Amino acid sequence: MPSGTGRPQGDRAARARRTGGAVVLAALGAVGLAACGDSPEGEVSTVTLEDLRELEDDVAALEERVAVLEGAQLGPATTTSPAAPSSEAGDGPDTTFLSDPSGSLGEEVTVTATIRSATVSDIGSVFRLADGTGRSVPVVSATPTGALADGDVVEVSGTVLRIEESTFEQDFGIAPDELVEEPDRWLRENEGDVAISADRVAIVQEEQGS
Repeated sequence: MPSGTGRPQGDRAARARRTGGAVVLAALGAVGLAACGDSPEGEVSTVTLEDLRELEDDVAALEERVAVLEGAQLGPATTTSPAAPSSEAGDGPDTTFLSDPSGSLGEEVTVTATIRSATVSDIGSVFRLADGTGRSVPVVSATPTGALADGDVVEVSGTVLRIEESTFEQDFGIAPDELVEEPDRWLRENEGDVAISADRVAIVQEEQGS
């Protein structure tokens, strides 16, 4: 059988009124029978105003009881509120990464910082990301990045690797002599440094006056 939990409030109220009306009729019948039984033959007893008030009290109590029972059957109402948006505090991943890039070795990162020492060719680019405190990290891109200039603020996404002369081309996907004019010198200066093998380089803000 279908559950009563889906019935509207109006149906419950109507059912309570029907129940109350039945009680009134039954009570009136009982009063009438009692009057007939107690009165001498031929006498007619009337229902007093006090009797009616008592019946009204009984009906009101019954309706209240029906409402309580139906409320218990329905169970408590529940409401769902949307979760409040959360935010994380802190100085951001850029500062954290530049302060300790070796802690992200082998990981994919996205870093926003200022370009220093940019060298751009038709097939790739190499530059350093700096935070203005003297800390910087090399970035190697094996794909064209378009025009880049020192002072541009860029967002770089890629994998964090360590520069090793013997595996540079394998690790970064490009030979150093395709990026810089003095590849041997560049490798000596950056050997062992942690760098980003960039998959994407996007300019966030161009250097003022460029």
